[in-house]
Amino acid sequence: MPILLVVDICGSMDLDLNSSRTQILKGDKWFAFEAAFASEVFLSIMQAVESDYWVKLKVILLQLTENEIIINVLNNLVSEPA
Repeated sequence: MPILLVVDICGSMDLDLNSSRTQILKGDKWFAFEAAFASEVFLSIMQAVESDYWVKLKVILLQLTENEIIINVLNNLVSEPA
């Protein structure tokens, strides 16, 4: 699913850019942004779907990713009992 993401680079969560300001540099700021973004996305999905569906989806996502940030975010999301 394609996503268009507009990033305000002057906000409270800045990102480091290369000298021509055309690319984001992967570093501590990027990893913090990636974790915050993933948390928001997965929390919204978790809240929008049934608990059983979320549990199955979470298992699939954890099986398919090798990204440690995504794994940590998913493992830290706990759905509240209905």
